[in-house]
Amino acid sequence: MADGYKVLENKLFRVMAEETKKDEKIKDTRMFYKKKRYIIPVVLTALAALGSIWTHNNIYQLVDECNDGSMKACKEIENDYDYTLDDEDVQSRLTNPYLVDKINKLNEKLNEENRRYSAMGRCKRYLKANMKDPDSFKLINSASAQFNTGIIQYSATNSFGGRVQDSYKCFEPKY
Repeated sequence: MADGYKVLENKLFRVMAEETKKDEKIKDTRMFYKKKRYIIPVVLTALAALGSIWTHNNIYQLVDECNDGSMKACKEIENDYDYTLDDEDVQSRLTNPYLVDKINKLNEKLNEENRRYSAMGRCKRYLKANMKDPDSFKLINSASAQFNTGIIQYSATNSFGGRVQDSYKCFEPKY
């Protein structure tokens, strides 16, 4: 009988040891996934930062090549990295006359657009200020139509309460 108990005891011990190993394996797997949850965002963020740094260095290298006279590098900046032409740091580094002229034309265009937007705002304020019922002011045409034509089409109520439509020319558009 004693031998039977020892055999059962050994089997029970082996089964418990196997169960313990399975539990430890499951815990290790869980710990891996918990770590993985934090590792993936950190790795992706690091890769994004490295990509950004590489692109930034590539742009500066192209600017230097463009300044040395390489039209291929200038065209690549203009076509592939056109968003960098707005960057003040890139603008300050550029000395190539071709891209400097492009930047100046871009700035003139932006100044013209800003002038138009401010003129539209002044016209709307002027119209509202000269109405008997400024709260009744409603625009009829879209903002892009106003910007392109320089004409504000609006409606408002008159002294009798009736709705009246009119238009006002703010500026002459330059095409």
